[in-house]
Amino acid sequence: MIKKFSLCYNITVIGYILSAIAILFVPISDITDNGKIGAFSIIVAIVFWLGLVWGTLSLIILTKLRHKLRARMPSLIVKIPKKFPGIMNFSMNIRHLILYAVILIGIVIIILDLILGFANQYLMFPVIAGTYSAFIMHCMIDGKNYQIYKILKKGEKK
Repeated sequence: MIKKFSLCYNITVIGYILSAIAILFVPISDITDNGKIGAFSIIVAIVFWLGLVWGTLSLIILTKLRHKLRARMPSLIVKIPKKFPGIMNFSMNIRHLILYAVILIGIVIIILDLILGFANQYLMFPVIAGTYSAFIMHCMIDGKNYQIYKILKKGEKK
């Protein structure tokens, strides 16, 4: 059960990272000159959606595994109130503050670009991918799932 939880956590992160990487390739996967969609464009779209669906489905499985682990191991104490979902908690440590800053800066740049139109797509898609990645990582390294993952990893090292 513990190895399944750790494996599922890693699979979730990999799925979301794949979808973020796919965002980076959107500018170079344009429609061809004759108006047809190229194979690379289709591959980028498939990788994005598969990564997003893969990450989300494995996150659902991860949450179910967390509930089973908590039932079997009541000693797994997590400092987050039960009302929070397994992926969100708003704490203030340096790791989270960095992610909050990246998310905030990315959102500001995206909004300014929408209003002023100052950047081209080759600059904006890395900003979008970075903002998306920071939000996903915020969700993955925050909350009950990550706290239990850390507890289990410490237990494996002993």
